Amino acid sequence: LLDLTAIMISMQRLFHRISRSHQLTKLFVVLVFTLVVFQGGVSFAAGISNPISSPSITAFLGVALKSLVNILIPFIVVSYIIVGLMFITARGAPEKLKIAKAALLYVSIGTAIVLGAWALTQMLESTINAIQAPSS
Repeated sequence: LLDLTAIMISMQRLFHRISRSHQLTKLFVVLVFTLVVFQGGVSFAAGISNPISSPSITAFLGVALKSLVNILIPFIVVSYIIVGLMFITARGAPEKLKIAKAALLYVSIGTAIVLGAWALTQMLESTINAIQAPSS
């Protein structure tokens, strides 16, 4: 029988080690930048050209955060499934339930941060576009 609590604890230790050295952050920044740059294509023509297909910083942030959300949604779904299995395998044990509740809290906070950042960017982008649009 698979003990999901032990797996979650080992995953927490692994993420703690990775976050200490900020390797995950560096990898994430490189991955998002690569996705955004190569989504629009890179021009190798003579002269200076914009390698990012976005015409403004708000459009760039929108594309970057949309890519981020598209990457993180499967991880969020899998995390919720793992948390659900943690509750099932706890079988009323107070210590395991405490760990499962903490994991549910962390997954929910992470989900709120990811989706909140995307929603905030969408609102800011639409507000700036509305302000810049010529009024008729």
